Amino acid sequence: MELEDFNQQLSNLSLTDELTGLYNRRGFMKLALQQLCITKQMEMNALLVFGDVDGIKSIHDNYGREEGDYALRSAMLHFSLAWVVTIMPLHLLA
Repeated sequence: MELEDFNQQLSNLSLTDELTGLYNRRGFMKLALQQLCITKQMEMNALLVFGDVDGIKSIHDNYGREEGDYALRSAMLHFSLAWVVTIMPLHLLA
């Protein structure tokens, strides 16, 4: 049972961003494909949004890792709040 738990943890780590806890590109693509297949089977419409934050490396380089991490977390928080207010009840945010 320990090996299965370890493999599940590795899988989760490969799909999420350690800093934000959100799905990374790999996780987003995997779950987006699953959701699109489900909506197609149910003959429903879907909205697919993919966002990227530019300039994080520059912030890291010029102001340090803590400031770069703060900028990324802040951007994700603002995007998450905007998502909840305008788009919910859709479920996938990465």
